[in-house]
Amino acid sequence: MKFNTGNKTGDGTDENVLVRLYGYDGKKDGDFYCDYTGPKTNALEVKGTYNDHEAHGKGGKVKYKCTTNDFLGKITKLVVYVNPYTNNPDGPAWFLDSVEVSAQMGATPESKETWVFPCKKLIGIPERCPGQVVHRFVELTEDGSKVFDHDPEGEKAELNYPIKTVSGIRGFSPVIYNTNTDPYWSENVRVIIE
Repeated sequence: MKFNTGNKTGDGTDENVLVRLYGYDGKKDGDFYCDYTGPKTNALEVKGTYNDHEAHGKGGKVKYKCTTNDFLGKITKLVVYVNPYTNNPDGPAWFLDSVEVSAQMGATPESKETWVFPCKKLIGIPERCPGQVVHRFVELTEDGSKVFDHDPEGEKAELNYPIKTVSGIRGFSPVIYNTNTDPYWSENVRVIIE
């Protein structure tokens, strides 16, 4: 899966990015955590501007490996959403240009298929992005995108847990969201790290 972030100043984000995949007959899998570029990551390739706490920086193209529990077949849609990363609401909205999903559909290299899902929308948590029109959830199909303030399936409708923090990471002044102390972290992590 490859996330393509916009090229303008302010298009990147340090929010946590999650994605849910949908295949044939309404089958789904996820939510996959697709956001970290440090040593414990499922990022296969990172191109563009990023740092240790902003995988999806301006102009970024980040590939992740996500393994589903069941065969989904052709991927028909995605739901992409964000959770808070820092307590600093200094423009954390993310301009997602598109997402590319590739899957091995058979035993031969020729059976690999790729689907492109255009987005071209700002994704963010409205309370953290004053003055911007943002939505926390975006549903992507190959024909376009729809935005939602709440999970379209009602699974992740509210941010109902406190943001655990640590401070002073590598000289950055914002207070950083710390996954190691978040009791709900394991609910959101569904990645294969190789």
